[in-house]
Amino acid sequence: GDARPETGSRPKTSNRPPTSAAKQRDIEQAEEMELLREQQAGQAQKEREGKEMLDRMKREASRRDTRTKEQRGELEKLWDEQMNRDDARYRQEKEIERLRHALKQRDDVEHKQTEELERLRNDVASRAKADVEGAAAFDRLLAEKHQKLLATPQQIRDEVDQRVLNRNRGGGDLPPYLEQSASAP
Repeated sequence: GDARPETGSRPKTSNRPPTSAAKQRDIEQAEEMELLREQQAGQAQKEREGKEMLDRMKREASRRDTRTKEQRGELEKLWDEQMNRDDARYRQEKEIERLRHALKQRDDVEHKQTEELERLRNDVASRAKADVEGAAAFDRLLAEKHQKLLATPQQIRDEVDQRVLNRNRGGGDLPPYLEQSASAP
């Protein structure tokens, strides 16, 4: 065959015996086709890997979103539970405060009633004592009057004289019924 130098863009890669130009072209085309197939296979592999990576990232993002939504839901649930507990505690504190106030009012009323009852007992006791003292004084006065009615005129004069002496010495005054007798001659 012909021993022409190569005119292709690729340098000679092996020490093959020179071939015809057509055969050389076929070989170069086959090599280019093989290279293109390899490039396409590499590109397809890269695309598959990129798609897998993208899918993995999408799944991870979806899982994160789901986890975030679950966490947000759990957080909202916990927040609601805490709010309910706070509300319940607030209602309990208000009820305790109301009961304390009612108890204090009841204690105040009972204290006032106890004071009033003691005052009434003291009043009744002092009235009873006054009634007893008044009855005793009435009985003494009645006995004196009765004695005066039964006394002889000489006994009355002696008693008046005795009382006048007592009065002059700083003793007590005469009762009104004896005052008249003492001033008479």
